[in-house]
Amino acid sequence: MKVAFSVWNGRIAPVFDVAGTVIIREVADGKLMSGETVSISVDDANEKISTLINDGVTDIVCGALSMRFQVFIEDKGIKVFPFISGDIDEVCAAFAEGRLDSSFSMPGCGKRNGQGGGRGRGRGRSNHFNNF
Repeated sequence: MKVAFSVWNGRIAPVFDVAGTVIIREVADGKLMSGETVSISVDDANEKISTLINDGVTDIVCGALSMRFQVFIEDKGIKVFPFISGDIDEVCAAFAEGRLDSSFSMPGCGKRNGQGGGRGRGRGRSNHFNNF
């Protein structure tokens, strides 16, 4: 599987809707394989997700995101692990080893992390994505 980790300044980007960079890592048998840093659109949701789909991404690990954007991503067949925070290397390793738990929750988000597919968690709105 290929996993996109939103990144900013060596950590999980706090808001995926406006994140401009992801690290895409292949994960197999609990191990991190090859990876690359990819720039993604901050202004066009369709372009952002098309870039990830074209790169074969099946999962996204990110910080906060709007509910509307999360639904849009999931409707494209990508599983979302929202409201994650922490050092990018630690989060990548935890995801690969299946131990992405509440210790990586964004402050105030409790144990809602690492479950993926949870709709209705994002409350923010983004004016950057008017085309989906």
